[in-house]
Amino acid sequence: MESIKTILASRFNKDAFLSAITSDNEKMDETFRIAIGNEHPIAWRAAWVLNHALKKETLLIKLHESELIESIPHKEAGHQRELLKLLEKIEIEEEYEGILFDQCVSIWERIEKSPSVRVVAFRVIGKIATKYPEMKNEIEFLTQDHYVEGLSPGIKRSFQKILAKMQVRFYT
Repeated sequence: MESIKTILASRFNKDAFLSAITSDNEKMDETFRIAIGNEHPIAWRAAWVLNHALKKETLLIKLHESELIESIPHKEAGHQRELLKLLEKIEIEEEYEGILFDQCVSIWERIEKSPSVRVVAFRVIGKIATKYPEMKNEIEFLTQDHYVEGLSPGIKRSFQKILAKMQVRFYT
């Protein structure tokens, strides 16, 4: 097999690549290291592949939890989205919840960012906030019109579903 970086840097058969990395722990670890790295676009592609490879397997994500969280602020929007999607698959350790929550609020508040990364960040906010009902007021503040008006109709529906699940009203 070619090196993982070489494969990620070119067009590749996703299913064959998934099969190769899921059957080899060293290749899976290397893919994680690439995903949290800064070699764009292969780092984004590595995170994207891991999201497909680890639909149910969360132990590997858990092992890299702190590294994933620490790397998020230093990534571009699409890369942040893929890393957040990986983190959505696990129960975040309490010691990292505040850091991740703050990172996601920062992403959500940046209205110039891609709506797709913003809504994933808001999902993570919602997941963390449901554990702490006292955060409801802060969440309602994040639903003000200026945060939502640039969202497409589909993303806005996703956003409203998150709010309904959290039992938070839409602030206007």
